[in-house]
Formats: sequence, C-alpha cells, structure tokens
Amino acid sequence: MFNSLTARGKIILSLILIMVICIAGYFAYQYFHPAQLVTGESQQTYQGISLAAHNAQVGLVNDQLVTASNETLAGVTAYYRY
Repeated sequence: MFNSLTARGKIILSLILIMVICIAGYFAYQYFHPAQLVTGESQQTYQGISLAAHNAQVGLVNDQLVTASNETLAGVTAYYRY
C-alpha cells in the first residue's frame, strides 16, 4: 500500500496519523485524569478554600486561609441579609 504512494502522499498520511494519535492521547488523558470540581459553597469554609488552593497548586499559609474564609463568610452573610 505504501509503495504506491508518492513521497508527498507518505508525508501527508504520516501527519494525519500523528494528529489522530495526538487527539486520541488527549482524550485518553482527559478520561483517566478528570477535573476535580469545587463548588462555590464549599469554597466558603476553611476546608473548602484549602482544598481549592491545593487543587490549584497554590501554596497558602494558615493565616491566609483564615482571612480568606472569614472574608468569604462575611460576604455571603452580607449578601443573604438583604
């Protein structure tokens, strides 16, 4: 089959094959490494903010986590108060 193709045809066929392999690899990676979802409600607690920071690979110290959770809880209570 490959003997009857021209040099240009072999290159085009090789590129198409490489693209198909890359696309299949992308979908296989997405299937085996699903995204970890974090809802807005779980981010309002200390543990939720810590989990979100860990999933985002962001390092936060304890003081930052406490401040962030207090600010989000204050904003949520102010929002639902009205």
